[in-house]
This record gives sequence, C-alpha cells and structure tokens, in this order.
Amino acid sequence: KHRQAMAGLDDEYSNIRGAFEYARHKPDLADRRLQMAAALPYYWRLRGRLAEGAAWLHETMDSLQLVSLRTHALAKVALLFVNGDANFRWNLNLSVMQESVRLFEEAQTLIAPCLQGDEQQAAAMLMLTVGGMFDYHGNFARSEAYATAAQQAFAALGDLRGEQVARILLVRLAMAQGNLPV
Repeated sequence: KHRQAMAGLDDEYSNIRGAFEYARHKPDLADRRLQMAAALPYYWRLRGRLAEGAAWLHETMDSLQLVSLRTHALAKVALLFVNGDANFRWNLNLSVMQESVRLFEEAQTLIAPCLQGDEQQAAAMLMLTVGGMFDYHGNFARSEAYATAAQQAFAALGDLRGEQVARILLVRLAMAQGNLPV
C-alpha cells in the first residue's frame, strides 16, 4: 500500500503543486493549504524534494493567524521533520540551525494549548516529535517523558499507529541507555 500511495502522489504531484499555487493568494484557503503542506514532508524527504517542501511550509506558515490550532501544531511537526536533522548536517548555515531550535521551542509551547483546546491528536504528535528531538540531543529523561505522554495520548485516542511509533521511541531510548532487558 505504501508504494501505491507514493506512486499516486508521484502521479498527482503536478496537481498538488497546482493546488498550492491556486491557494497561495486565497486567505480563505490558508488552513487547507497548510494542512496539505503538513501532510507531505515524508513524501518530500523520500523523493528528495525537501527544499521545495520546506519552501511551501514556510510560505504557508506566514498565514498562522488564519489557521486552526490543530493545523498550526501539525505544521510545526512537519517543519521539525523537514529540519529534524539540521543539527547534524555540518554544511547548513547557522540560520537553518537557529530556525530548528526556534521551531523546537515553539513546538513545546504549543502542546499545552492543544491539550487545553481539545486537540489531543495534535498534542500527541507534538509530544512525540519533541520527544524525538530530545533523544537526538541526548536528553533521554525528557525524551522518555514526552514519548510516554505521547504513547498514553495515542492510546486514549485509539491511534494504534501513533502508539506504536511512541513505543518504538521508548524502546530506542531503553537501548541507548542500556536498559533493555535481554
């Protein structure tokens, strides 16, 4: 199914670009445009189109006052995915690394409003992403706290995929700390 979905996106990519272009100057479509951009970073990474994806995400982020809290949160998750390994790519300029730090901090601050605003799915995605970022930076305790909270949130939502991804992060953390029982 994954290959079929990727092939379908490949086949429709000119239409996806067209949709971005069409919605570019239509404020009433800002939320939809950012939702679409937030759904595509995995595709962009696999197809070597991260620069294009980052450009669409950045452009759509300029419309934050026009989008829902959920869309804003998912867009932060997408941008962190696109820039997720910025601190490990020596060839990036300082502004990209600073942007990644800023996005990371903004993602953390969005969790509480999402939880208070009944956007549990968005909060869980943010917690999982922030937990993964803390793992990258070697802060295993904070990573584990966020991953555990994300797993519990996904479980409460009945989101098995999210719950499993959070468990994978928890297992990875246990392995990194030598705490995995043999």
